[in-house]
Amino acid sequence: MLKFLLLLTLITTLSSKAQDNLPQINFMEESYPEVNAMLNAYEGLYLYLLNQDDLAIQLSIPTYSYRKFTKEYTNTYKQVLKQAINIESSAYVIFRADTICHAYSSLTNWCHKLNIHAIHQKIDPDNILTYLLNLHQNDADNQKNLITAVENGQFSNTFYHYNTLELSGYIQNYINDNPEFLNQSNNGPEIDNTFKEITIQQFANKGLATKEELWSMDKQPNNYIISLTIGMYMANAMPNYFSEMYKTCQNIEIQDECINIAQILMSDKTLFNQNFAKKVLKYQYQLLGFEDEILKLEKQQKAFYKKIGCYSAPDVIIATIVNENIAKLHVQNIKHFGEVEALKLLAFKVYNIEKEHGYNPDFNPNECE
Repeated sequence: MLKFLLLLTLITTLSSKAQDNLPQINFMEESYPEVNAMLNAYEGLYLYLLNQDDLAIQLSIPTYSYRKFTKEYTNTYKQVLKQAINIESSAYVIFRADTICHAYSSLTNWCHKLNIHAIHQKIDPDNILTYLLNLHQNDADNQKNLITAVENGQFSNTFYHYNTLELSGYIQNYINDNPEFLNQSNNGPEIDNTFKEITIQQFANKGLATKEELWSMDKQPNNYIISLTIGMYMANAMPNYFSEMYKTCQNIEIQDECINIAQILMSDKTLFNQNFAKKVLKYQYQLLGFEDEILKLEKQQKAFYKKIGCYSAPDVIIATIVNENIAKLHVQNIKHFGEVEALKLLAFKVYNIEKEHGYNPDFNPNECE
């Protein structure tokens, strides 16, 4: 099970990097055969989700990881998108639809004929990402669209993890009906039983899970936690507008607008958007020659990542793999408070559990600030 979750993390990391350089996707498939095999296994899951009645679930398919699937099932996507591109849709549904529309060239022009951008702006006019999704490769109007984004976008809401818990329920049903989906998680090397016993006893002593639960997970993957993990992976679909925004922001005529957009994105709930915003902001400061601002930003970034690393102690991460309740609570906190605050809450949760069980943790989130 642990190998499966680590592979999933690798997919997310590599696929995120592929946004700025699409040929990297081919590199990922050729260089990581286990990852490629896992992506192929997702084809059945994606088709299963597309055939559900819940539109939000149908639109939860990631926009970057399985391009062959999208090419083969373009007509199916169109049927779903035609329902979603509707003035009655929720802000979440229209955002996911807009993201999918612009992840694939086979869908973009078709979506434009359905007035995707006009409908999106009517449904969610204050969200700056509503306007950033209107950026396209080599579009002469991108500069104008960024100015419009600043004038109308008051906040950033990516809706990441919006329906992760609901999505994980569907994924769990799929895994239960298709146990072969997890076959690749059992291909790792055997671990000595004595080492397992010591490790399991240690986690049990810390209060992270009971020995019975841990031994059970060793013999049989915990489908609930795996489903949550896959759900989070799908929720983190990275849209394509960031690379176009970064290119457009190299134009000195719209530096003020790009700085404003970056400042709005820095308040986003996701680390990905925050990191991108800092990248844009640093570039703008370099163009303007604001050395003091650059040093200040770099100092803030260094302190920020130090804090993130402090919260991400091994026991904190392990707790989400071995404890269903902690994993579910963590997903809820991500949705409501954002990734950084959720990680902080998770660190304190694990720390307090270990203290309550008489264990002296080798990490202390009180020292992370």
